[in-house]
Amino acid sequence: MVEVYAKCRDLFSTDPMPMWEPDVNDTPAVYKADIKEMTSLDCHKLKRELANEVAEEDDDFAMNRIVGVLLAFGAIVMLIILLCRMKRRKKISDVPPKLEPEKAPPILFRRKKRTRTADCKSWMRRKCRPIFLHNEAQIRQYKEHAEKELAFHTERTKKKITMWTKARERDAQKKIDKQQRNAEKAARKNQI
Repeated sequence: MVEVYAKCRDLFSTDPMPMWEPDVNDTPAVYKADIKEMTSLDCHKLKRELANEVAEEDDDFAMNRIVGVLLAFGAIVMLIILLCRMKRRKKISDVPPKLEPEKAPPILFRRKKRTRTADCKSWMRRKCRPIFLHNEAQIRQYKEHAEKELAFHTERTKKKITMWTKARERDAQKKIDKQQRNAEKAARKNQI
């Protein structure tokens, strides 16, 4: 290949390609076993073919780079969507249902404010932990812990439901009592 480059360099410097040759752009370069037999026309054809190959390789590289960037961008978007859904589910589950009473009963349990990293860490631990358990004892312990956590959650939910139900009943009773008092006052005024 070095000899071909040297031969073509010499041919280009001494014998420029004639402009009247019509088949330069149409026919491919012919392989010649003897480098000394190459003409400037063969060198120009070879030069054109090499330029086309390099352009094709650049196009393939650019396309691969674009596909890689798009995949990376897609992975980042998916990660953001998953984290946002996790955060949204957390907010939705923490919000108590809106009820009629204006004053809420006192909160029995105050939860510590958790940081975003703690939430992400606990979510990762909860979702990925079963993958890394290695023996049946660890799996059993994990399931027992999950059942205890679920039982505590359901018990707490029941307490909240009973508390809100009592508050709703109290408010309804207060409204009924107030309406009765107002009706009694109106009846007394009408009698006078």
